[in-house]
Amino acid sequence: MRIFHATNRPWLSIKHIVAIVVGSILLCSPAGWASNASSTDDGTPVFTRQQDEIVATLIPRAKSTSVRIAFGATGGSLADVTAKSFAETALSGADEKDFKSGVFIIQVTDVPVGGKATLSVTSDFFSSSTQFWVFNAHQAEPWTQAGIENKPHANLVQELILTVVDGGPQDADQVANGRITVVGGPWDSFWGYALGTLFIRFFGIFLVLSVLMIGMMLSGKIFETLERRKDSAGRATSATVSGPAVAAESIPPSTDAAPSPDTQKIAAMSLALHLHLNRLRAQTVTHLDAPIAAAWVQQGRQRAMGPGCLNIRNRKP
Repeated sequence: MRIFHATNRPWLSIKHIVAIVVGSILLCSPAGWASNASSTDDGTPVFTRQQDEIVATLIPRAKSTSVRIAFGATGGSLADVTAKSFAETALSGADEKDFKSGVFIIQVTDVPVGGKATLSVTSDFFSSSTQFWVFNAHQAEPWTQAGIENKPHANLVQELILTVVDGGPQDADQVANGRITVVGGPWDSFWGYALGTLFIRFFGIFLVLSVLMIGMMLSGKIFETLERRKDSAGRATSATVSGPAVAAESIPPSTDAAPSPDTQKIAAMSLALHLHLNRLRAQTVTHLDAPIAAAWVQQGRQRAMGPGCLNIRNRKP
C-alpha cells in the first residue's frame, strides 16, 4: 500500500514503514530499557508464612503486576527467607538483568549434620527454561548454576527443586553445623527473553496487518459483488420497461396497402369547389375614367394645341 500527497509521489516507502515498526517495537520491548534494568528497583518483596511455606510477593522486572514465589524445604525446617541486594553479590559471572525476581537468602535448620535438604521454589512466573543460580563468596567462581529439577504443575506453575548438602559448596557458611544457608535466585536469560519478545511482537504486528489486509480485501469483494448485483437488477428492470416498445418496433408493416384515390374525381371536386367560392365572392366594378387633370396640365395642353404650335409645325425649313 502506498500513501500519496499532492504531487502523486509516495512520501512513505516500505523502508520507512519497516524502520518505524522496528523502532516502535524496540522502544516498547524490554530490549529498549536493557541499559536501565540494572539500575532500577521494583520494590522490596513482602514475605508471608503459610504453614510450612514462605511466600514472597513482588513485582519482578519486565512485569507491571505482582507475582508470588513460594519457598519450601524438606529434610529440615524452613527458618526464614529474606531478600538480598544484588550489589552485595555483584561479582563476575552473573548479570542482574538475568535475575528478574531478585536474589534471596534461604535458611534451613534442623538438618542432620552433613546431611541434605531439598529446597523448592514455586511460581507461575517461571518457565520451563528457568534455572537457579547460587552465590558463594568462598568459591573460586562465586556464581554457579545449581543442578535443579524444573517440574511443571497445573496452571503453568513451575517448581524448581534444589538439593543442598550441609557444609557443601552451595552452603554459604561452608560449615557442616546442621544449618544450611543458600544465597541465590531464579535465573532467566534476559537477552533470550528480550529477543524472543521482540521476535513475537515484530511478527505479531505483521500478522495483525495481514489480517487487516485480508479483511479489507474480503470486504472489497463483498462490495463489488453487491454492486454487480445492483447493476444486473437495474439492467433487467430497464429491459422489462423497454420490451413492449421494442416489440412494437419489431412488428413488420402490413402488406395490404390502402387504395389510392381517383385523380379525375379529385380534379372535378376541386373545380366545383372553386366555382362555388367565386360565385359567393362580391362583384367589384372597375372605373376606367381618368381623374380630372390639374390646372397646369390643362394649360400646357392648351398652349400645345394653340396657333403658335401650329405655326411651328407648318414652318418649312
